[in-house]
Order: sequence, then structure tokens, then C-alpha cells
Amino acid sequence: MIKRVRIRRISPFSLGKILAVIEFVIGLLIAIPLALFAWLMTAGLPYPTAQEDELFFWLFFSGWPLLFMPLIYAMVGFVLGVVSGFVYNMVARIVGGLELEVEGEFIPQEPEESI
Repeated sequence: MIKRVRIRRISPFSLGKILAVIEFVIGLLIAIPLALFAWLMTAGLPYPTAQEDELFFWLFFSGWPLLFMPLIYAMVGFVLGVVSGFVYNMVARIVGGLELEVEGEFIPQEPEESI
């Protein structure tokens, strides 16, 4: 049995959480190989001891900033998810929402009683 359903509203906060997790995983999938590559490429470099410029160069190019990449991806994903949810809700009011065709058995759920 095919049934048409329409998504009239999306919770922006919920969409933000989902996109944050997805972007975090994508950030890990990108950052881990890049960090390993950077650490391998700088493995032979001596650890700087005297000058701050050398220390900055060593820390920057040794891959440490890549460890923050998944967190940055997650934060950006959350913000974009919340904004996208708000935009979708505004547009859905005008055009009626996203229409989907769903196939399968539909069992009506009874409302939960609050205690």
C-alpha cells in the first residue's frame, strides 16, 4: 500500500543535532588520514627548542590543528542545520511542504498517556 505523506514542519534543533553528528563523522574521516600524513611528513623534523617561529611552524604542520577539524565541522553543521530547519519551515508554509510516497503497512499509534 502506497501512502502519501507531507512534511510540513521540521524541528530546527533536531535537524541541527543530526547534521552536527553527520558532519563530525565526515570531519573524522577527513582529519584522521590527513593528520597521520602530516605526522609522517614531519616525523624527521627536529623538535624546536629555541625560537617561537620554529615552534609555531612545527605545531602547525605536524597535524595538531587537524584534531580540531571534526569539532569545527560539527559546530558548522549544527548552525547550518538550525538555519536550514527555519528556512524549510518558512518555505513549507508557502508551498505546503515536502511530499513523500511511503510504501508499507501503516499501524496507527495510540497517544501516550501522561502520568
